[in-house]
Amino acid sequence: MPTRPVPSFNFADLFEALADADPGRLALATSGGERLSYGALDARANRFAHAIARLGAQRGDRVAVLAHNRVEWIDALLGCFKLGALPVNVNYRYRTPEIRHVLCDADPAVVVAEARLAGAVAECLPDLPRAPAVLAVPGPGVALPAGALDYDSALAEASPDRGFPPRSGDDGYLLYTGGTTGLPKGVLWTHENLLFGAAGGG
Repeated sequence: MPTRPVPSFNFADLFEALADADPGRLALATSGGERLSYGALDARANRFAHAIARLGAQRGDRVAVLAHNRVEWIDALLGCFKLGALPVNVNYRYRTPEIRHVLCDADPAVVVAEARLAGAVAECLPDLPRAPAVLAVPGPGVALPAGALDYDSALAEASPDRGFPPRSGDDGYLLYTGGTTGLPKGVLWTHENLLFGAAGGG
């Protein structure tokens, strides 16, 4: 299959070019045995982008993710890039005051959290500049927090197709780093800077 030209140094554009070139190729394998092709992962990311758009997220909005390394993190990362939203990493090791600081600082439109971690998010909600929608990733034996939406149901109801506004290499990624100098700090990267500065342009 001939590949289409990539219109920008945007991670969503780059990923979609790979998915179009070889949709059946393995893109992701987990330690739990889950295997996703580029085509399947593209559809999941499309569903995520449409789901958060339905919840009110728009281009330029922040979407916070509080989860361990898992497939849903990749859904959120690629889905945000597709929509032009900025993913915000919230370290699952953070205590509630640190989570509150990141969420207050980032002011997300949507928060994605594992159900077992979402209790800390619920504690922080009254202090946030606005009330974000909360998508909770279900877990065995863990009830969804009050007011949270079921992640799997939200994605199942969303379209697997694309149809997103144009993107560019100037789109953003808000990366929070923690260290020895106090509370986590947000660093705003453009896709193009992240691609060449952090990913080596590969």
